[in-house]
Amino acid sequence: MSTSELFFEVPSNALASSVVLVCRPRPENAPIATRRQFLDALEAELPKALEQLTREGHIAPVDLAQAAIGPGMQVYSRYRRVETIGGEPVPVREALAAINRVIAEYDERAQGDLDSSTRFCLDWLKQNGYREGRYGEAETLAQAKNVSVEELRDASGLLTAAAGAVKLLPLEHYAPSPQGRLGQLTAWEGTFRMAYHLSREDGHGTEDAADIYRAMGSNAESVERLARILYNHYDRKGDSRNSVLFNNLVTEWPGIQAKAQTPAELRLL
Repeated sequence: MSTSELFFEVPSNALASSVVLVCRPRPENAPIATRRQFLDALEAELPKALEQLTREGHIAPVDLAQAAIGPGMQVYSRYRRVETIGGEPVPVREALAAINRVIAEYDERAQGDLDSSTRFCLDWLKQNGYREGRYGEAETLAQAKNVSVEELRDASGLLTAAAGAVKLLPLEHYAPSPQGRLGQLTAWEGTFRMAYHLSREDGHGTEDAADIYRAMGSNAESVERLARILYNHYDRKGDSRNSVLFNNLVTEWPGIQAKAQTPAELRLL
């Protein structure tokens, strides 16, 4: 069976990656599937493909939804026809919507791998952004995550809590200072510190981010995972400034990893 390939470079103002389309003739005896059979196959196979795209292919968050169309439509197009229970064809538009749902579920599962403090901050961000929220609501959420507001304020320094109000600290809080610290960083703090360094224009952002990577040890990989989640959050909100910020962190991740492998004396942040 022959395979035809089409390769093209995407313009620089569109996707950040190149795209390769591989088209193979579908067997004439390809089966017919129900919508449920298609969805079951998609939910079983697409998360594995997403893992490859993010961990091995290192596709940038801004490109992931487009890149995931390939393996998602591979499931859909293997069938001669996908039908509803009434025998009507399931259109491509519905298949694409199902692919997007699986991507969203993949992101939700990734959150479960993060530390408790980070999961609190992520949920609080989605509810309140960087605005003040009620202390009682914060305490209820913190208990559900097995942390406390006082710990997040005093030990982790991720938020302020006073006068019955709680507020996450914005990116500017993570600017380097002599009083800063490294060691036992949560994914949240590590991500925001790295993102802050990369937002600077002094040419040392990647090196400083690599210092944080080394300090976090085995927990460093959670930064890349959280950066993808934060990109998706801000992209859905139409916040291009912050979505670009966290997309850049993922894009620079291979360079950060490479510099982190080079022994260097850690600098105080």
